[in-house]
Amino acid sequence: LAERTAVLLERGRAAGWRPRAAARLHTLSRSFEIARSRRVLVPALLLSLVVRICKYGSHYCLVLSLLMPLGYTIRQFGVLRVFLGSVAAEVAAALPVHGLAGFGTYEAAWTLTLEELGYPREHAVVSGLVAHVITQGVEYVLGGIGLALLFGSRTSSTGSSRWRRMPTPRNA
Repeated sequence: LAERTAVLLERGRAAGWRPRAAARLHTLSRSFEIARSRRVLVPALLLSLVVRICKYGSHYCLVLSLLMPLGYTIRQFGVLRVFLGSVAAEVAAALPVHGLAGFGTYEAAWTLTLEELGYPREHAVVSGLVAHVITQGVEYVLGGIGLALLFGSRTSSTGSSRWRRMPTPRNA
């Protein structure tokens, strides 16, 4: 699909954003081909799916832990509602019009979604803010641990690289 789109973008004007977009789509297509030929594409997609299920499951548990003391029950607070709130907040945080670390748009999308699903504004605001703070903290800690492991274990005691370099489209 990326390759076909790139070919369509190459037609027409030679200036502007189209050639750059076409080049990036060609690179993306070649990267997918490398991943597919090494048989890592499907495992990577499955791992990504597991990570997303864990992420949204933890959002659900977190929101329940925040709102159960306010009188909500598991029956009243469905999985789909928290999932919709989480997805709306993440999409809003991906927009180029937000504050530092996505604060502001994330909470606004979360609040609007939960309000539309029938929850009081106060509960939606508090759950959105606390959920965002906690998830950001966990993500930063896990990211830091990942970076420490990545850069701490790249070379053995002899200084030779233990990691096999994955070819990119430029050096494949």
